[in-house]
Amino acid sequence: MTLTRGRECGYAAAEGGLSATETFIRLHFLFYLTHELLLQPAMAGLLVSMGVLWDGIIDPIAGWLSDRTRGRWGRRTPYLFLGLVLLPMLLAALFLPQLKSMQGLSRNLAVGGLYLLMNTAMTLIGVPHAALGGDLSRDAARRTRIFAWRYFFTTLGLLSGIAIPGYFMSRLGNSWAAYWQSAATLGGFVVLCTLITIVASARADRMMNQEEVQTRHHPLVMLRGCLHNRPFLILITAFILATIGQAINSSLALYYYRLFLQLPETSIEQVLILFTLIIIISIIAWNLLSRRFEKTRLLSLGVGLMGLSGSIAYPLMPPGAMQGPLLMAVIGGLLLGSVFLLEVMVADAVDYGAVRTGSADYGSYFGLWKLGTKIARAIAIGLSGVLLEAIGFVPGTSPSEGTLRGLALLFGPGVGIFFMAGALLVLAYPLRQRKVLQLQRILQRRRATSVP
Repeated sequence: MTLTRGRECGYAAAEGGLSATETFIRLHFLFYLTHELLLQPAMAGLLVSMGVLWDGIIDPIAGWLSDRTRGRWGRRTPYLFLGLVLLPMLLAALFLPQLKSMQGLSRNLAVGGLYLLMNTAMTLIGVPHAALGGDLSRDAARRTRIFAWRYFFTTLGLLSGIAIPGYFMSRLGNSWAAYWQSAATLGGFVVLCTLITIVASARADRMMNQEEVQTRHHPLVMLRGCLHNRPFLILITAFILATIGQAINSSLALYYYRLFLQLPETSIEQVLILFTLIIIISIIAWNLLSRRFEKTRLLSLGVGLMGLSGSIAYPLMPPGAMQGPLLMAVIGGLLLGSVFLLEVMVADAVDYGAVRTGSADYGSYFGLWKLGTKIARAIAIGLSGVLLEAIGFVPGTSPSEGTLRGLALLFGPGVGIFFMAGALLVLAYPLRQRKVLQLQRILQRRRATSVP
């Protein structure tokens, strides 16, 4: 089956729905718990981090299962369809008004349970979809283009996750109705995006060459193989560090913009949308640069400068002024576009493991990759709640000058140090472009000589 540009684009669409949902949850859920449900920040952070951690635990299991699924609909497509059905319903249920009437332990259990189930539904789409991207092509240039499309839809989802709630909140304020309507609309967006992916990729999933699924390794054997893959370990560790920084940034963004900078809702939306649009544009530039320069150096440069610029700029911005936030939206968007190169490099690391073991289990690797993401987010969200209490934040009260200064330091260097640490670690990644091409030639020879 010919993999056209249209099918590459269609495959990537599901990432838009997932990204929109994640963006909405990252930006609004902690604030929603502390300001609407009036949970203490540490308890709210604990509930969110437990749900994210559960999500991470089941990611490798979902990847392993999708690697070994047989059936008329392919390996990955059945999971995409199941997630498509469950995710919108569970997302809307998180913001039902009945939760506000509940108290104490029952409310905490209901919120925590719904959030755990919602994250499970996201795994059913996210892990098989990521693995399918590695399945579709072994060609280096095409694979980079496929993951560029994925990151494009990730950023488009980021834009939707900002703009859709922003629209309802500009009409209804930071009210329960605004949260619920945002969740319901984003659920519909998830359905649309995932259906596009299923239509574009289901045939390719059914026709996929079967040599990678002929093995029957135990999950622990696959885990051991992944953890003995040095390039993969370097990437996932760097990604965990950067994701901790990004998750702290997302968790504290509304606190920083609303409380420290004292910006109105429409101004915050403008900053976040500009940031997202610049990321979309910058992906094209980073994709072109990756054809001429080593991805390792490009990624380290982009992420490192992102951390450094934020560490310096955010604590120095004066309240009420828009120039600083808009400038950082442009700078940050240009630099953060480099992150899409990470998943391209993960696929290269899987090829490295395939040469050594004879099995390219993209689902298992991307399941572990998602696990690393969720562990990082769980740590960051739990840490955000604790740090908010540590700087003296109390729900329902006006923050003191010391609390506001602590918030600016958390949002600036508190985030930037994780980006810079991840950027330094990426430099140790050993698979340069020449080595990647060599690995792909070896795998091509093996496929050419394998018995159908």
